[in-house]
Amino acid sequence: MGQQLAALAAIAELKAKELFPRMAEIEQAMENGSVITVDNGVLALARIASTDAKRRKAIFPYLLKHLATCRLKEVPQHAEKTLVAVNAANKQEFIAALEARLGGMTGSQAARARRVIKAASIR
Repeated sequence: MGQQLAALAAIAELKAKELFPRMAEIEQAMENGSVITVDNGVLALARIASTDAKRRKAIFPYLLKHLATCRLKEVPQHAEKTLVAVNAANKQEFIAALEARLGGMTGSQAARARRVIKAASIR
């Protein structure tokens, strides 16, 4: 499933209209899939969310929940992938979700997450 989601992530922005109705299937694949499947699922959903306010409103809460519950070592990478869906309206929620996870991170993980927070803050 990881390869299929990698392909979807690659075309997600171009085919967001067609992929958006399949959001639940992407989420299900992420819940049951490998690390690679989850990585590509996050990227696909973030890219779909980035294309329009309606899609962002539907998908972004799931991405925030994922950032709040995924393994700490995955938070910086998944936050980088989610950044494309961050805008002025949702950046505070995104930043808060990342800041809540900083405490348990290693130094390099926290530094990477702080770079994402800085990038989000100027959106």
